[in-house]
Amino acid sequence: GFKTMNNSIQMGLFSEMSFLIDHLIPKFGLNNSIAFWVGPESDKQDFLLENSIFEIKSHRTTKAANVSISSPEQLVSIKEPLFLVAYSLSTGDSGKNVLDLINFVETSFGPEDEISMENFQKKIDAYGYVPPSSKDALKNFIIDKESYYAVTDEFPRLPLDSIPEAISKLTFSINLNKCEAFRVDSLEKIL
Repeated sequence: GFKTMNNSIQMGLFSEMSFLIDHLIPKFGLNNSIAFWVGPESDKQDFLLENSIFEIKSHRTTKAANVSISSPEQLVSIKEPLFLVAYSLSTGDSGKNVLDLINFVETSFGPEDEISMENFQKKIDAYGYVPPSSKDALKNFIIDKESYYAVTDEFPRLPLDSIPEAISKLTFSINLNKCEAFRVDSLEKIL
């Protein structure tokens, strides 16, 4: 049957790819950055770097700054510092869509990057990327704001040992306006 990507899949993929393209690739190179991107294959965090972990979230600029946490594990890291990156997105013709970002990454590969390219394909497929059947199936997003938060012990999250065993799935929302105390003013300091 005809498959499309719903808005939340598009927003999520757009945000993770933006983080990859804008922040990781310039600093760590294409192949390393794609290796760091584990989100599509795991239910834990999105990017596992050597010394830090990044969870990427997005919300509509026009709505409240609430981000959905799809499992308590997303906000738990045993040893590495964990950061939450929030993208505030609006839609508009001047924006880019997920296909624009995918094309950007794919045209960056050289002939020697074949394994990375296959990896990248697998990841976007696992994320739920479906090639659009018509141009209008994809939304163009504009990044209005990026915010960074240190997910420390005090950050609003649920300690895993306090969740009853019988609860098999738990999702919740965090209001980022109430997380100012955890905000990191620049990504350079933590990347």
